Amino acid sequence: MVGITTQATDAPIPVVYGDAKLGVVIADKRVDEASTDNEDFYIVCFVCHGSRDGGGIAAIDEIWFNDQLAIDANGVIQSPFSASTLAFAKLLGSSTQDFSSASIGGSTLDTVFTDWTNTDKGAGLAGIIFKLKADKTVYPQGVPVVTVKVKGNLVEDNRSEVSGVNIAFNAGPKTIVRASGSYVTDGYVAGDRVAATGSASNNK
Repeated sequence: MVGITTQATDAPIPVVYGDAKLGVVIADKRVDEASTDNEDFYIVCFVCHGSRDGGGIAAIDEIWFNDQLAIDANGVIQSPFSASTLAFAKLLGSSTQDFSSASIGGSTLDTVFTDWTNTDKGAGLAGIIFKLKADKTVYPQGVPVVTVKVKGNLVEDNRSEVSGVNIAFNAGPKTIVRASGSYVTDGYVAGDRVAATGSASNNK
């Protein structure tokens, strides 16, 4: 999938951990139905699955057209592309996102295409919507091959967690002591987590 743009409704969508550069899966592409000059072209791309906790991936960073940097990690459009020839919206794959209502250059998919409705959310899938303005000097080959750099899912910490235990910071060299009870009795083993909540300080 790396470096390849795919157009197929049944194409597999990867799960990404850490940093990766990969191609996109094009879910839809067409001219704005309301446009009189047929110059506004929209592409809906999926990149990878969001995280299992529903929060989406960490980031969609650099975006490349035909191996040329089009949008940097800060979302700044690079020459020869410009705001007059390129608009975009990134969605990171949260469980509550909605592709149909995402704003791309002042428009949303459900207003541009009447068959994109508020049920077409793309929930759980990270992706990008592009609006390209017809310009042969900027897009001499037509629709570009799109590749993106992403920061994927955090690796889930699946260790067990001990909570509800009172601990205290000793004076002097800082050590932490347990007020009562035993981690061993609680079933705590090396590598498990201890959840700290309550006071925001350790009494200096």
